[in-house]
Amino acid sequence: MHSLTQPLERQIDRPRPAQSKYRDDIDGLRAVAVIFVMIYHLNKSWLPSGFVGVDIFFVISGYVVATAAASRADLPPLRQLKVFWMKRIARIYPAMLFMIAVTLLPTLMFSPAFPRELILSYVRTGFAAMLGLGNVYLHRIGSNYLLGDQADNFFLHTWSLGVEEQFYVIFALMVLGLANVVSLGVSRRALGLGLLSFLTVISAALMLLLANAYPSSAYYMIQFRFWELGIGCILALSPGLFPGGDGAGRSPAITAARAIAAALILASALWPGGVDRFPTSEIGVATLAVAFLIASGRGRVDGFTRVLSSRPLKATGLLSYSLYLWHWPVYVLLTITVGLESWPARFAALGMTALASVASYSLIEKPLRRTDEGFRRATAPFVVACAAAIVVLTGIATVNPSALYVGASRYPAAEWLPDADAAYAEDGAITKKRCDLSAGASVASDFPAECRAKVPGPNARTLFLIGDSLAFADWGMALGAAHDLNLNVVAYSHEGCDLNFDRRVYPPSCAAYWNGMPDRLRRVLKPGDVVLLATLNFLGDTVDRSFAKAEWEAIYQVAREANARLVIQAPPPQFGRDAFICTPEWFRWTYDGCTRTRADLEEARRPVTSLIDAFAKARPGVSVWDPVELLCVDRGCSQFKDGKPVFRNWDHLSYAGSKQLAPGFATFLKGLDLKPN
Repeated sequence: MHSLTQPLERQIDRPRPAQSKYRDDIDGLRAVAVIFVMIYHLNKSWLPSGFVGVDIFFVISGYVVATAAASRADLPPLRQLKVFWMKRIARIYPAMLFMIAVTLLPTLMFSPAFPRELILSYVRTGFAAMLGLGNVYLHRIGSNYLLGDQADNFFLHTWSLGVEEQFYVIFALMVLGLANVVSLGVSRRALGLGLLSFLTVISAALMLLLANAYPSSAYYMIQFRFWELGIGCILALSPGLFPGGDGAGRSPAITAARAIAAALILASALWPGGVDRFPTSEIGVATLAVAFLIASGRGRVDGFTRVLSSRPLKATGLLSYSLYLWHWPVYVLLTITVGLESWPARFAALGMTALASVASYSLIEKPLRRTDEGFRRATAPFVVACAAAIVVLTGIATVNPSALYVGASRYPAAEWLPDADAAYAEDGAITKKRCDLSAGASVASDFPAECRAKVPGPNARTLFLIGDSLAFADWGMALGAAHDLNLNVVAYSHEGCDLNFDRRVYPPSCAAYWNGMPDRLRRVLKPGDVVLLATLNFLGDTVDRSFAKAEWEAIYQVAREANARLVIQAPPPQFGRDAFICTPEWFRWTYDGCTRTRADLEEARRPVTSLIDAFAKARPGVSVWDPVELLCVDRGCSQFKDGKPVFRNWDHLSYAGSKQLAPGFATFLKGLDLKPN
């Protein structure tokens, strides 16, 4: 261990040349950022908005990269670009690709190959990260509930690296390539800064105006994150924006302002947040506050810089990239094996992260950060070798996801989800393309014809299944019950569009789906038809559900006019863990969160069920379908029943579980007396 830490110790204590623009306090800010992120991922309740550590990283990265580019102003333009890219590759790729290659092994060993789409999404995230597109891939699947919850994706954290890499491409082409702002005249420098500032303002406006409407894009995509790195670049390329030096250091006003900025950063990380909005304010406050600390700390020696430059924070800052790379895979590995809920497990996670990070920094990150002859002799071959390993492991997973799985549990894929590449109904009638929409999809003005699973007769009654991802999870139940009762069934859902939020903050396709639903139903409902409405409710949450109630009312009025029935589904059980990490395995030590008592569930559901029951009792023709009566037996709720998965993650029914409910749902429908009133 001593040999591993020696390079780090020398790096901490090494004196810097007088002309160096290295700042110890920047490493201290890196330490704060990575500590925020690690605490947040370890337990979100300790630091509810600790994700702002990534935003702090973005500002620092922009500042450091632009400062380094400015220091090479005397080089010819092409040489500047070459050195820039060699430094970026050497700085990012050796450690990152090694982490991906090594982490793919436990991904394939301990993440079961069911459902297939889930494990492949994990592996493909790592492959996309290798290409600098981890954020793009996660955005593409982020609103696709078919691929399951990504909380246990070993490579989820690589999205931020994708954002940075894409920014570096833009920065190099625009600032170094187009305007060459660091080596040419004032006019070209002004042009480069002008373009950079323009894009920064546009990006900030996108985040401010559209984040709630496009939350997945706002979280993952460069166009919404550019402004954070852009601010750091502008600070580096415009040192005159804020005075530095000892004179500024003695200013009581600046000292007070820096204290306020530090307090705002901490407050933004502690802010409770919520599921009903994108955290624009937390991100904005943290970003601007850290930008001020960077700008006002130039050439300054005060209490803040002394703390940030202290040996522990400086050491943590030097390790911050490796800590960021390794903490998440370690956390996920423990989560899906021995568990991460106990204090011994948490201490083990921190210890394993520290060991992996010191080793990565000392043996890979620092030695291979070369742009001289060593780049060709060592760095480039190492990058190629890691990339080859990633390609091979990705190929193995694609051909046979269970090839390296060391567990004993095996479940047929069809028990988890309907085949994502085929029709959902056995007779080939319902297709995903038009019937199970995702964010940004084009919403039809009427129910598409292919969303009818079967048509027993022109005068037969019809079951309309509408809602968000929970409606999709009910399709096996609805199809089975409709078959038994000889009903038409129309299944038309939109993922990620639960009813609890203000329609003004919805993605446009969600708003179009719900805003147009009453008219769609008005055109097709007949006497005796049934509308089953199923949407996600976060149990125990204090979300304002007046928006859901307004939608129920609008659909109820349409059903009443048509002499049809409205059925509202009560919330199914929600668990503390995804179903796939609740499968009995020799390497799994804890199953906390895999079951739930009926009493605990009912207490959590009470705010929602009380509202639904009161709505139904006050309106004739409204009924409540409660799947909990069949899903929870003997005073307990479990994710598995009779050796089959009832759920596919923490709250959505599996296909097998949905089909198990079909007989009970058919009995429920028979009791509604569906003859026209």
